[in-house]
Amino acid sequence: HTQRQVFGLDQHMNISSRYQSTSHDPQQIEAMFPLPMDRMFHCDITDRTRLHRFVEENQIGIIIHLAAVLESDPDVEKISRVNIEGTKNVFEARLL
Repeated sequence: HTQRQVFGLDQHMNISSRYQSTSHDPQQIEAMFPLPMDRMFHCDITDRTRLHRFVEENQIGIIIHLAAVLESDPDVEKISRVNIEGTKNVFEARLL
């Protein structure tokens, strides 16, 4: 049985309604996250250098990629940048 460390990366930690709280109590805020706060990191998958550095420094062996911009977003360039280039960056990061 192999134990794995789990990290979360999210570009929208400070603005996503999923992570917003009116509380200033760190324990209440931490309870909202799927992982402990020390395992959540702000990172944009379109930032190739930062993403690759994070994966390498933390010796990430398995990546589950769920980032996407929905087609309902009117910014076609943003959709392409995140969904195509960002995904390419994630795959390349795993190959380091």
